Amino acid sequence: SVLDAAGSAVATLNPSRAAGVNRAVWNLRYAALPPGPPDEESGGRSSALPGPFVMPGEYTVRLTAGGTTYEQKLQVLEDPRIQISAANRKAWTDALLAIGETYRGAVATLADVNRRGGPGSNGVRDVARELQSRLATLYRDMARSTAKPTADQQSQMQFYRTELESLQRRVSR
Repeated sequence: SVLDAAGSAVATLNPSRAAGVNRAVWNLRYAALPPGPPDEESGGRSSALPGPFVMPGEYTVRLTAGGTTYEQKLQVLEDPRIQISAANRKAWTDALLAIGETYRGAVATLADVNRRGGPGSNGVRDVARELQSRLATLYRDMARSTAKPTADQQSQMQFYRTELESLQRRVSR
């Protein structure tokens, strides 16, 4: 596991469990977002979205093997090619994490709708798929940049969060 300075899990690595020396590589990202269900647009494929890059700072790598836990601290440095203030870098990362949580909520809601089925679920299913698709698009667009979110992106984030809450209320009835 990779933990941030506060001790919160950032990522979980799944190295080989074979006996001997093994290597695990952390991509300096938070945990990946879950894949959405395959649809017509994806050609029946489904893939996970990579999590956002972590902020520069101190992290702890924790390995448990044979009932013993080992920890090693490491320092993540900013990529020198990226020219962004620390405040804007944090705003960018926080926004991606927030969109990721809303996206996870949309994926879980869609799974709940699919599991429950029933009359009228097709309309809710369509809304959940559309919300998930739009969140994925916003996430990808923002992940390609290293700037703090624009006013339009912030507005979209708030709108999608509100839409998810409304959808979750509809599903829980």
